[in-house]
Order: sequence, then structure tokens, then C-alpha cells
Amino acid sequence: MLVALCLLLACGRPAQALNPSTRIAQYGHKIWRIGESGLDSSPKAIAQTTDGYIWVGTANGLFRFDGIRFTHWTPPVGERLPGQDVSQLFGARDGSLYVGTELGLARVTNGHVYDYPEKQRLPGPFLEDSDNEIWMGQGDWEAGGQPRMFCKIGDLHISCISKRDGFGCTRGFSIASEKPGSIWVGSEDSICHWQAGEKPQTYPLNVGHSKSFSYVLALVADQNGTIWGGGVITVRQGGCCNSPMDNGRVMSPRKLTVEHFL
Repeated sequence: MLVALCLLLACGRPAQALNPSTRIAQYGHKIWRIGESGLDSSPKAIAQTTDGYIWVGTANGLFRFDGIRFTHWTPPVGERLPGQDVSQLFGARDGSLYVGTELGLARVTNGHVYDYPEKQRLPGPFLEDSDNEIWMGQGDWEAGGQPRMFCKIGDLHISCISKRDGFGCTRGFSIASEKPGSIWVGSEDSICHWQAGEKPQTYPLNVGHSKSFSYVLALVADQNGTIWGGGVITVRQGGCCNSPMDNGRVMSPRKLTVEHFL
């Protein structure tokens, strides 16, 4: 099995676009195989922090990559991650690393772990808005049987929004924001919009009878405030939903990014 880590893609922050006329083979690249350079398990998540390190989440824990070797990261004595299986990672602007495991969420800051007391299973994906607030999608269920939609992550606690708060969605598979206080969440059969101080909005997907494309697994906001989703396009001014087609087939991407041109 091969692992290809592309530093340009792992960063996840706006950068100058690559020259489209340049072939990928003309760029310098390296492939790391499982079992080489210290990586002993297949990657499930990749993120980069502001110190330049690349972090890799696996079923066997968290690894740190310095450009040469992978090191199995061990918390300081007396600290620990909530779980071993790391499925989501996010590097915040303040240098913190958010680690989503099968047993809950932790934040690593300056080498130390803060284990959040709210034990949502499988937290993530994550988002940092323009006000540096951290949000996450959430597919777990509350103790009372209500599914959580999305959560705001504070310094000490996590507060979640769910169907009991007026949402028509049942899951938070993807998350995006085009402005502070405005959160879009991709779910099953619909996209939900939460705006501080306003009534939540639900936009059902127009996917006919094709359940294969009913899960919105990717969302991103472009520079114009348009929300692009896996299989649909949602326009911020109230229009929803158009289905992009490729030779007659509905597209259902799992990852979307916005390219910034200078």
C-alpha cells in the first residue's frame, strides 16, 4: 500500500494557484509506503499546523511528520487522547490541532492535550470561520435520542445544535460558512442553514429517487458567498438546489476546495 502526502494540498489554506499548464510529474514529490519512515498504519485524516508539522490520523493513533520521518505522537505524562482511532484532524489558525476520535474530541495546544468533557463519538468535520470560531459537523446522537447537527467548540466545552432546535436535518456530514454567524450543514436528503438570531432553514435536495447522491458529504463557500455542496449548489440569497451534471450523471464529490487566484 502506498501513501502519497502532497504538502501543497495538506496545508488547506489559500495559496497562489499552480500553473495549469505544468504537468504534475514536473513537480517534486515523494511517496511513503506503509511501514516506511515510521508510519505503520493507513491514514484516515491529514492536517497541518502553523508550526509546519503535518499530522496524520490512523487507527493506531496520531503521527507527526517533519518532512523526513513520521513519529508516533505521545501525549505528556498524565494526559491522553480520548481514543486511539483518529478519523478527523483540523489545524486552527492559533496553532492548535483538533483531534476527532471514536470516543470524543481533544485539542492539542503547545504539546498539551485538552480532552473535552462532552463525549461525542466521531466528531468532525471541522471549520474555522472568519471570526476564528471553531465549529464541527456531528453525526452522533444525544442521550435523549436526538441526532446532533453541528457544534460550536469553545475553550472548555462543546455546545451542539440539533433537530430539537428547529432543524429539519438529521446529521452533520459537512460544514461551511460564508460569513461570521452563518453556518451551513450538509446532511442526508437536505442542507440546513443556521444564522444567529434567525429561524433555521432547511433545503431538501432535488435528487429524485437516487439515494446514492442523497448524502451531502462536502460543502464549501466561495468568494461570492455561494455554497457549493456535494451533488448540489446552494445560493446564499435563497436559491437551492441545482444538481451539477457530468455527461448526464449527477456528481457527488466527497471533498471540495475553492481556488484563490491572485
